[in-house]
Amino acid sequence: MNVFDFDKTIYHVDSTFGFFRYAMRKKPSLRRYLPKVAAGAFLYFLHIGDRDKAKGLFMSYFEGLEDLSLIEQYWDEHISGIYPWYLQMQQEDDLVISASAEQIVGPACRRLGIRNLIATRMDPATGKLLGKNCKGQQKVEEFRRVYGDARIDRFYSDSMSDTPLALLAGESFLIVNGKPVPWPEKTEKST
Repeated sequence: MNVFDFDKTIYHVDSTFGFFRYAMRKKPSLRRYLPKVAAGAFLYFLHIGDRDKAKGLFMSYFEGLEDLSLIEQYWDEHISGIYPWYLQMQQEDDLVISASAEQIVGPACRRLGIRNLIATRMDPATGKLLGKNCKGQQKVEEFRRVYGDARIDRFYSDSMSDTPLALLAGESFLIVNGKPVPWPEKTEKST
C-alpha cells in the first residue's frame, strides 16, 4: 500500500486554505465569519492553546454553508491541481491521509478514484472537529485504528511533521518543489 498526504503532496496547494479563499469569493456572506476564522488561524499558527479547538474556530465559516455543493464547485475548477507524477503512478489501493477535513478532501479523492481516505473529522454544520486533527503522530494513530499493522510500502508528504508516519514505511519521499525526493534520513529510522 502506498500512502500519501494530500495538501502540497499530490495537490499543489493546501486545500483547506484554497477552499476557504474560494468560499469567501463565491459566497460573500461568509465574510461575517472572518473574525472567528482569523482568531482560529492566529491561535493555530502561533501554537496558543488547544490547536484542535483553534482549527475548529478557523473552520467555523462552515456554519454559513447551506450545503456542501460549494466544495464540489471548488473541485470542478481545481482538480487539475493534482500533480501529474501522482496520476502516473496511482494504484487502486492508495491511501490518502490528511489533516484537511474529510468534507474538503473527500470529493477530490472520489473524482480521482481514491477509495481509501483518512482525514480530519469535522462537523460540517459547525466546523468543529470531531476528534483530533489528523496531523503528525495522530496520522499514525488513525492509520493503526483503521489498518492495524498493515504494511506501508511507500509514503509521500511535503511536511517533516509527518516523520512519524514516514518511519513506518519501507520507503518515504518528501515532496520538494512538487516532486518526490528521498526522505531525509532520520536517526529514529536507523535505530
